[in-house]
Amino acid sequence: MNKQIVKFILDELISKFFPGIDISFKEDSERQRKLVSCYHGATQIGILCSDGGKFVIKRSQPFEIEERKIISVTFDIANDYSNMDISTQEYLIISTSNKIIAHTLVDDSEDAKTKILNIASIIDTLEKWSSETYEGSRISVSIGVDMDDSTSDAGVLFSEYIKEDFAKVISNGFDTIVEFSAYNIFLRYAVLNFDEKNHTAPLRFSSFAAYTKDNRRIAFVLNRNGEILIFKSGKLLFAKRRGGWSFFPYSSVIKQLAFKSKKLDERIRDSLYESILDVSFARVGACIGIVKKNMLSKFYNDDRIDKKDRFGESKSNKMMLIKRSINSNKFYEVNRRLRQEMLGIDGAVVINSDGSFITVGAIIKLSAGSDGGARLAAAKTLKEYGVAIKISADGEVKVFSSDKSFAFA
Repeated sequence: MNKQIVKFILDELISKFFPGIDISFKEDSERQRKLVSCYHGATQIGILCSDGGKFVIKRSQPFEIEERKIISVTFDIANDYSNMDISTQEYLIISTSNKIIAHTLVDDSEDAKTKILNIASIIDTLEKWSSETYEGSRISVSIGVDMDDSTSDAGVLFSEYIKEDFAKVISNGFDTIVEFSAYNIFLRYAVLNFDEKNHTAPLRFSSFAAYTKDNRRIAFVLNRNGEILIFKSGKLLFAKRRGGWSFFPYSSVIKQLAFKSKKLDERIRDSLYESILDVSFARVGACIGIVKKNMLSKFYNDDRIDKKDRFGESKSNKMMLIKRSINSNKFYEVNRRLRQEMLGIDGAVVINSDGSFITVGAIIKLSAGSDGGARLAAAKTLKEYGVAIKISADGEVKVFSSDKSFAFA
């Protein structure tokens, strides 16, 4: 593939899967390559172009095996279209997201091709159902696949199961699931339990993270917002929302939330990730600020929040009630359900770098020239003092620091 197609893939797929990456192009004298190939470094991946030169994907923390696989699979699949004209290649590349995800979910085995097709058929079905209703209501279902179960006959195939109307209501997309074998034979119906301690999935869907933990199961969920969520290895891995797929690289995001600072406790970053997912998939929106220790005096001196909204000074009913609910706990010690509800209050939640609350539901006094909606403008103001997170009502997440930003979800 040539530079144009490689750049198209990086812009339209890879950059959306991986938050916080930097992409650059470097000239290369070797011009004898017919296909794009990938080479890997600890914190970079190189993409060699058939017409010379290479694109380099870089970020501050190493790419994990799962992440490298997504990138390699994407280019492997795209290579199949390399003999077609540019516009056809671009069309087919954009339409292969489901295939890329199916390849990523299936481990290498002698029957990998069959299993990939089976997984892809589940994703395709949920995409179809996402635009349908059942007796006037949006469809919400959950489907599990046990990749260790080799049952391949003497049962009902997934393709037959979905022809039945009841298939759209026999699981609830919340805490029940219908399970199939790796060969798409129906196995069982199961009721699941929530796991409030899971850092890597939205609370309301934590039962599916628990279902896939410490095993080789995969869970597929269609919710009433028309979103498709995929869980594997105890975490939310992919979600299709707002018309496109997002990848949720928990370890990478946790590292990026520190913005090269070792002083932002991992407990704070874990709780931030939890709350980001909870708010994002609850579709309520939020703004969070984390003020660095050395910027705390400046934050107060700049008078970014009214004194009535400062935890240490305020005697307002609002602050007194919230302080009593929090009971002197730090952000990561507060029940995540309460954190979600506090984040849903109009205004911003601001904490300092040790997790102590500065304010909840405060209106931020904006910097001159701030643009965008209220949450975005508040986040851009708060980033001057450390890290700021803006979660839109449609679920999109943007993370800012004074020198860098990235988006995901």
